[in-house]
Amino acid sequence: MKKMTSGTIGTIVKLERLINVDYHVLPNSLVLEIKDPFSGYHHETPEEGVPSYLYFITQKVVNRELVARTSKSVQKYFEHSFEAASAMITIYNDHYFGARIKDLKSYELIHELQQCFASEGIEFKRRKEINEMGIIHVKKFFDLMEGENQLMFDDNPNMAYFIINRNLSWKLFAQITKNIKNNWDFKDFDAAYGTMYLNGQIEDIVRIYWKKLDLPKLKLIRDKYIKEIAKY
Repeated sequence: MKKMTSGTIGTIVKLERLINVDYHVLPNSLVLEIKDPFSGYHHETPEEGVPSYLYFITQKVVNRELVARTSKSVQKYFEHSFEAASAMITIYNDHYFGARIKDLKSYELIHELQQCFASEGIEFKRRKEINEMGIIHVKKFFDLMEGENQLMFDDNPNMAYFIINRNLSWKLFAQITKNIKNNWDFKDFDAAYGTMYLNGQIEDIVRIYWKKLDLPKLKLIRDKYIKEIAKY
């Protein structure tokens, strides 16, 4: 039995390979995209010509509130759908800040959307060549269906979340995920670590992306994470 929770905020942390987007962008601006979204899931084929996750890298630090207010203003006159969230990307010792853009229907719309953000006072970082793995922190809004045993679902049927009651570093989470995949026949899921606020308290969570995800699959993988985390 699922019930709707109130909307909440939180952060998702993921390691991804980031590359430049050089077409349909403002001149000399830094726009990045994830080369292989949900890289832990080996059978996903993004729709050709449709961007998955874009990052408009800004000259200054932009927080969750600024991105939300800017996005709200832009959506009043930008005639295409998109979703924006604040993001920080760490590549080696460098930190990049900006807006994570999803659900944009075409690369050809990037230039126009950047112009809209610029008209709201957002300044973009100058282009530099990037083709590196980066740790991405996305501070986002969650709209969830709450299930049993602290399981949660959003409107993507392949995505779900569960609470782990343990604060992990990214390095430890990555090792735990590797251990699970190395000792299990099912390796074709993608996992990310994060936090969200539930009932006024911060909770540590795992986000799972798995094709045709169902409740038995999710319960099984949750049990494996809980068991593996207990070893550390």
